[in-house]
Amino acid sequence: MGLRLFYFQKGVCKSMHNPKHKGALAQMEFMLRGMGMGMVVSEPYGDNARYDCVVDNGRRLNKVQVKSTGAVHSPNTCHVNVGRHKVRGKKNGFVPYLMSEIDFVAVHLTVDGLWYIIPQRKLVRRTQILLDRRARKKDGPFRENLEAWDLLMK
Repeated sequence: MGLRLFYFQKGVCKSMHNPKHKGALAQMEFMLRGMGMGMVVSEPYGDNARYDCVVDNGRRLNKVQVKSTGAVHSPNTCHVNVGRHKVRGKKNGFVPYLMSEIDFVAVHLTVDGLWYIIPQRKLVRRTQILLDRRARKKDGPFRENLEAWDLLMK
C-alpha cells in the first residue's frame, strides 16, 4: 500500500527509546492506513480519552485504542500489553479496558509491519496477549484479526 512510515522500517524503531514517541508514530500509521482505505479517522483533543482514534465508517463510530510492539517473545510471536495503566496510587500494572471505553484495539507489530484489528469483546479480562508474527492465517485465537481492517467498516 506504500503508506508505511519510514520510522517503522526494520531497526529504526529499536533506536527510539521513548514509548510515547513510538505510540504517536503507531497512531499516525493507523490513521494513514484507515484514511487510505476511505475511513474518516479522528483523534480526541488532549490525551484524557481511553481511546486514541475514532473511526467513522459512514454508519457507525468506532473507538480504537492503538498499540504497537516490537517485543519478540519467541521467533514467531510478539508480546503486547492490551490493557490500560492502573490509577495512580494503586499497585503497578495494567487493567483490562471496559466495553464502554473502546470498541477495538489495533496492534502494530513494528518488527514485521503487520496489523491486528481486534474487537474489544475478544479481550475481556485480558491485559496481555501474544500475537503471531507470521503473515499466514492458520491458527491461534487472533488469527482472523490479522490485517482485518474490514472489521472497522462494519
